[in-house]
Amino acid sequence: MAVQLARVAIEAKRGEDALRKSEDRLRVVIDTIPAMAWSVLPDGTVDFLNQRWLDYAGVSMEQYIEAPTSAIHPDDTPRALEKWRAAMTAGEPYEDEMRLRRADGQYRWFLIRTVPLRDEQGNIVKWYGTSSDIDELKHAEDTLRRNQAFFAAEAQRIGGLLKTATGHGHERSAGNEVVATAKGGAAGKSPPGDGAADRTVSQNQRLIAERQAIASLTSNERSIIRLITEGNSNAEVAELMHLSPRTVETYRSRLMEKLQLEDLVALVKFAIRNGMSSVD
Repeated sequence: MAVQLARVAIEAKRGEDALRKSEDRLRVVIDTIPAMAWSVLPDGTVDFLNQRWLDYAGVSMEQYIEAPTSAIHPDDTPRALEKWRAAMTAGEPYEDEMRLRRADGQYRWFLIRTVPLRDEQGNIVKWYGTSSDIDELKHAEDTLRRNQAFFAAEAQRIGGLLKTATGHGHERSAGNEVVATAKGGAAGKSPPGDGAADRTVSQNQRLIAERQAIASLTSNERSIIRLITEGNSNAEVAELMHLSPRTVETYRSRLMEKLQLEDLVALVKFAIRNGMSSVD
């Protein structure tokens, strides 16, 4: 009898050791994946955060449990909690976008996804979730929306100017003799303000052309323009962007050619005119 009990105890110990090793291996995998991951108990209590999550937020597991919503942007918290509670009640997967505070205090946009794990009876035993950084994508979408709104407004404004300018041309052609008589022999001169309208059209056409050129720039080219116009030398730009000075010079030469700019002064004016520099 004693031998049998000893064998049962030994087998139980081996099972516990095997389970512990399996859990340790799983934890290593979860800590290694390129995403912030966690798990939540059926009552909504977080019982695990992977190391990537803790490193990003700059908190310990204990600190997070004490204030589980502290990393969420205050403006996003009410909506996120309401949506999460609704998903838990319905037992359905949860997906949302929100800003999470980094350890240095800055907020970045994340895509949050959470799915339930059910047992054989269909009861939820745990929730598993991930957070994926989408900050650059969100900013790119915002920039695209602003550019689309700008181009639409500029196209409408320029269309109106061109229509007005064309109307003036027809009026001059139809009433040429009347204008000549009324002006006392001043026939052939442009009506007052006509030159200003032409200049406005030209300026707006140039602005649209510049916006199109900006849209074709790579992220590196944009960064180089911004850094150069803020007064950084080629060597400083190279150090900040982890490039060689020669590579920066090549980028700069190509930029001048692509944007049809003559010198550095023209590049600075171009950047300021199009909001690509912090220089006022």
